[in-house]
Amino acid sequence: CRYDMGRLVLEVGKPALIIADPPYNIGEPYETGDEKSPLEYSQFTHEWMWAAQRALSENGSLWVIVPDAIVGRFLNFQGMKVINWVIWHYRFGQHTKSRFIPSKVHCLWLCRENETPCFNYDAVMEMSDRASRYNDARTFIKKDTPAGMRPPFDVWEIPRVTGNSRERVKGCPNQLPERLVNRIVAACSKPGDIVVDPFAGSGTVVSVASRMSRKAFGIELGIKTAQIARDRIERDKELPIVLTSEAC
Repeated sequence: CRYDMGRLVLEVGKPALIIADPPYNIGEPYETGDEKSPLEYSQFTHEWMWAAQRALSENGSLWVIVPDAIVGRFLNFQGMKVINWVIWHYRFGQHTKSRFIPSKVHCLWLCRENETPCFNYDAVMEMSDRASRYNDARTFIKKDTPAGMRPPFDVWEIPRVTGNSRERVKGCPNQLPERLVNRIVAACSKPGDIVVDPFAGSGTVVSVASRMSRKAFGIELGIKTAQIARDRIERDKELPIVLTSEAC
């Protein structure tokens, strides 16, 4: 991963945004495997995070999307700081009788220390509760932001990609929803910027970012998975983007 990231930077330039949904080391049937010893997984995590940190452009953003079990690995990574700790909440969890049903994933927005990342708050604005629920007149006379609008909160309710979803790509056990990726790309990059997914999987990040006029690239070690992603990106290129203004 480190070699591929470095080669990508040399060939196309430094990315303004990296979105990483890494393997969780829980035995998922990925083409390249998902079972490492704790020491091997720690080394793997350090190497790809180091590569991402080095690759980012000035004021670039790194988003890491991970579950409860491993989120702590990314909170104090040397040389990086957390801008937001976003919770992606969904209503379709996996049934269990032994504990409360997990219904969230952690989306960490990081950048290099001593830098201020791009944030296009106007691109992700939504109607405020004061305006939509209470019709509070005070929110319609703001001077510094659009009347009645605000950036989203740090808990996003976005449905998972289920088996019968329009977005579902066969052969990929883990898949990010387009609306989640759309919001991140809109908030933390601009048209023409380079966006990179170091664990491309089904190709969601590349597909969405390309349709949003970004220069998007993905790294995928699995040969079959990479071909699935290429086919999906080609198939989706004429599809419209799901708007960030939809309630989340």
